[in-house]
Amino acid sequence: MKFFFHALGGAVALGLSLSAVAGPDWYVIEKARNAKRAEAQQLKAQQAEDHTAMRRDHAAMMQKCREMMGQPK
Repeated sequence: MKFFFHALGGAVALGLSLSAVAGPDWYVIEKARNAKRAEAQQLKAQQAEDHTAMRRDHAAMMQKCREMMGQPK
């Protein structure tokens, strides 16, 4: 009976440890890489839009400043 429990315990331990021995899950790794890449592209596009808006606002501010400087006191 003792042998049976030892064999059963060994089989359970082996079954639970197979996932650790199996190696990396490449599907999950590639999925995470693609998600990170998509997030980086989205962030880059947002930053480009923000930069364009900032340049446009800066140009408008400079134009108003030039107009104010040209007015007599």
